[in-house]
Amino acid sequence: GGGGGGGGDGGGEGFVAAAGFDGRRDGYVFKIGSAGLGYYLDGAGRPPAAGGKPAKLAAMLAAMEAEEAARKERKKRKREKKERRREKKERKKKERRRGEASEEEARGKGKRRRSSSSSESSGSEQPRR
Repeated sequence: GGGGGGGGDGGGEGFVAAAGFDGRRDGYVFKIGSAGLGYYLDGAGRPPAAGGKPAKLAAMLAAMEAEEAARKERKKRKREKKERRREKKERKKKERRRGEASEEEARGKGKRRRSSSSSESSGSEQPRR
């Protein structure tokens, strides 16, 4: 927590009076200063919105976190895509096994082909990617 201090002892807008320590406040230090006991603007004079980090560092950290989140998201999507492909492959494999047995039965029973041209019959047997 706190520590540091100095610089912002002048009271006014850099000071918030408090009877006791009320928890940490970003950009402020709790101490006894010229205006009495309370929260004083941090010695570096940073506004509370800066969160106690220089803007350049905060921006860099935010960019790194965003990059990390994006990388994890890409990895997750890639893993899901891989999983879907694997499931699809398994499904096709099962259908092919089932299809071989039922295809032979269908050929033996009612031959319902409209014409015997090779282009029509081979259309459904071409591998799909």
